Amino acid sequence: MAERGFFTIKDAAFWASVSPKTIQRWIASGLPAYRAGPGTKVLILPSDIKKFLTREQHQTPSLDALVNETVAELKEKEKQKGMKAVTQKRSGDLTP
Repeated sequence: MAERGFFTIKDAAFWASVSPKTIQRWIASGLPAYRAGPGTKVLILPSDIKKFLTREQHQTPSLDALVNETVAELKEKEKQKGMKAVTQKRSGDLTP
């Protein structure tokens, strides 16, 4: 199927085999959509739909998970550093 310029929401839904409501959800989730001006139809490029769906299929790491992992690593390093200092003090070796 040859791709034409822009789709309306209804045409984009037909092209992607989903409902118009799904297209509206995708727009709310970041699918680029365009308007020629206030009160005009929402227009969508087929290539944007393809990019959006490809991006959605890739698992992006959660920011919270990355922060929690980093904090846990830092705490573990601090814990090991603190234990090393205690061991050095007990043995009389005060060099860092």
